[in-house]
Amino acid sequence: MKTKCAKQPRVSVIVPVYKVEAYLQTCVDSILEQPYENIEIILVDDGSPDRCPMICEEYAKKDPRIRVIHQENRGLPGARNTGLRAASGEWIICVDSDDLWKSDLLESVMAVASDAVDLIAFSYMPYPEGQPLPQPSPLRTGTYRTGKRELLNALQLGLLDEYHRAVPYYFGACWIELVRRDFLEENHLYFDESLKQCEDMIWNLNLLERAHSVGLLDKDLYYYRLRPDSMCHIHDKRLPGYLDTVDQRVMEFGQREKKGADFWAAYDIWLMKTYVRLLDKCYFNPANPDGPLQAWRAWRKMIDDCPTLRRLSKVSLKEFWNNRKRYVPLFFFRFRVPLYLMTRLTYGKLQRHDQGYADKARRRAE
Repeated sequence: MKTKCAKQPRVSVIVPVYKVEAYLQTCVDSILEQPYENIEIILVDDGSPDRCPMICEEYAKKDPRIRVIHQENRGLPGARNTGLRAASGEWIICVDSDDLWKSDLLESVMAVASDAVDLIAFSYMPYPEGQPLPQPSPLRTGTYRTGKRELLNALQLGLLDEYHRAVPYYFGACWIELVRRDFLEENHLYFDESLKQCEDMIWNLNLLERAHSVGLLDKDLYYYRLRPDSMCHIHDKRLPGYLDTVDQRVMEFGQREKKGADFWAAYDIWLMKTYVRLLDKCYFNPANPDGPLQAWRAWRKMIDDCPTLRRLSKVSLKEFWNNRKRYVPLFFFRFRVPLYLMTRLTYGKLQRHDQGYADKARRRAE
């Protein structure tokens, strides 16, 4: 084992841990079962109030490759940053502690990492909680490597607008990528701890801006658990404020990096879709104590308070018609249709898109 490990580049696996008592063991076991041996597993207990801290310590006693860091709650970006600063491997990969790995994830990804790339992205398989693990799709195997700025820019645009998505499975999650540690350190890349939503997207915008080469592995290797109680599926009245902060970060990035018209067009699409989703997640969520009229007024005020949304709501008929296939949400910002149409048509369309995205990704090789 020692001889084999000595020949393998070391991989640091960062696992933020918070209120995942029911899932943590399955996650860690899937990492330990990897045939690739030269790893360090950094379990970052982010002040979890359940049995997670004890479970972490039990694992550390059983395997010397496991390190446990306990800290006060700083949120997911803060826990990941703690892991990044503690990592000693040549390569770094993050795992959400309620998900799990396919048995050959590290071997498959490290075969690509042997080449001079800054990061390697791979595919994943979503599965509903309580259901059997899905079988990997019969995808084309192999990798696509590039140092061309055109592809890196296309990957960036795909984070904002799926119309530009050059690689179907690359949507911005940090857990489907392996990153070279010295690349992160040289560019001082960390997660933005002020963000409560979309922190992965901002992370990847900056990652791709600094990267010189990317490896793309067309292979399903990660099981993404769909939980009804996850942060993505619950009502939170603070969500509009969270997304305002994300909006500011995207604009700051585009202005700082002097992005062109393609970026800002993709930004418009992202902004509209993001705020339309707020209809269900926040304003018109059944758990929202505000009445429909009050929710509607808050929605209108949000549009009026955001310069970009205000501009889009006044777009000309000609521009709307020329972009009708991509600007589905633009119809609602431009014409302010009745509430029942907004909720039933707009959000319904986005829901169907989100639900069907995995099926669409599986058909990409056909």
